[in-house]
Amino acid sequence: MNPAEPARPPGPGGASRVVWVAVGTTVLFVALTLAILGDVAVVQVIDDHIHGWVVANRSSWSVSLARVVTWGGSTAFVLPALFAVGVIVLGRGRPTRDRLGSALLLAGIGGVGIYVGLLINTWVGRPRARIEDWAGVAGGPSYPSGHTTAATLFALLCAWAVTARVAPGRARVILWSAAVLFALAVGWTRVWLGVHWPSDVAGGLLYGTAWYAACVALVAWWQSHRASAQSSTDAYRGREPRPPGFRGGQVAGQRTDTATTPVRPRNDVAQYDDLHDEWWKPRGAFAMLHWIAAARATLVPPAPTPGSLLVDIGCGAGVLAPHVAHLGYRHLGVDVVPGSAELARNRGITVVLGDARSIPLRDGCADVVVAGEVLEHVPDLDRVVAEATRILRPGGTLVIDTIAATWWGRFTSITIGERMPAGPPARLHDADLFVDRSHLVAACARHGVALSLNGLRPSALDYVRWLMSRRTEVRMLPTPVTAGLFQAHGTKVAM
Repeated sequence: MNPAEPARPPGPGGASRVVWVAVGTTVLFVALTLAILGDVAVVQVIDDHIHGWVVANRSSWSVSLARVVTWGGSTAFVLPALFAVGVIVLGRGRPTRDRLGSALLLAGIGGVGIYVGLLINTWVGRPRARIEDWAGVAGGPSYPSGHTTAATLFALLCAWAVTARVAPGRARVILWSAAVLFALAVGWTRVWLGVHWPSDVAGGLLYGTAWYAACVALVAWWQSHRASAQSSTDAYRGREPRPPGFRGGQVAGQRTDTATTPVRPRNDVAQYDDLHDEWWKPRGAFAMLHWIAAARATLVPPAPTPGSLLVDIGCGAGVLAPHVAHLGYRHLGVDVVPGSAELARNRGITVVLGDARSIPLRDGCADVVVAGEVLEHVPDLDRVVAEATRILRPGGTLVIDTIAATWWGRFTSITIGERMPAGPPARLHDADLFVDRSHLVAACARHGVALSLNGLRPSALDYVRWLMSRRTEVRMLPTPVTAGLFQAHGTKVAM
């Protein structure tokens, strides 16, 4: 196969088949999960019977073998191995930057799938078998099996990546058969070692397959539609080198260069002038800022008195305005970009041109201070926090959303985020400025504001519907995980 040729849809079948696999395995996984949550007797009877037989019949040599094979489902093996496959297979014959992009994207699909599986595992909270029956190491709740999930994702993603390099026919059948056997083998070791019920393994196989198929279907859809995409945000991102494409339905790696917008240094404020016309396009470069603004508004209380003041630091084009208009505040914005400030004025906001490090307002004038998607852009976090809390009256509310200084924050906002539809425009962020959460909490506490934190994530269903042009916006949902995009809010006490 010529590597320059566009590959056909990935996997053992076409894109439509992958969608049906995703739907079918999701339905089965949900049904099994509900059965376990509902303590359906037949499931536990089968689990008990198989578990008892295994414990009574396993030998020392079979346990030793299982301990070796089960390592194939550990994240310490799976994630680096996926990265290596991305570099070697997907990036073959491509520049180093593209090879790394492919590797990160492949490992990212696997890593996020494993992480979501752990969240499900914690939510279900199913207890394991008696520890006396264990012949291996395990921890946490039982369902779905984490090792089985990781092994399934690893096997299917590797087969997906290699498929485009293998001629159709017997070789591909052997490849996919080997992938299935690997996942089954790792899953069976979890039962053989006595650390999982058989239904835990079934759940891991179903969930891993569903996640894989859903991601493949989404990427294949993106590939088939991106050539006809007309949004200017795609054109803008096209000027940045994209991660190389997956072959076999993966994201193609060719970039389309345009000369309408200069490539600027990361975190250059001039980018907001370059993207001036994007602010209020529902599918423009700043689409996600509108979604985040809607979530931010839920933390703003109603105005305590008529004419109460809300100060919006880094107001941009005023994306918060529609979401707080009903709360009864005078909305005053502060921003350094004249063009964005003018757009905000057109939305009914009074805007003061000024730097967040030196806000031209008197002490204690604001009932609410909002700093949305600002702190990850400023080089002096302490000074901005001091200014925000200075203008906030005692009893007033401080609302923040920003990006955490973690590998996950960088991965979701830059490595993958800048390459996803509705993600941040390329080079808008500098990961060196992302916010240390403990530092932020301590800085606010010094000025009398005790912060509560929660994470934010887009609704997966809404996002898929947005991609299909069936929604104009996506709900941002709260999550306890604050390692990426997160919100913080608190009330100022008198010092």
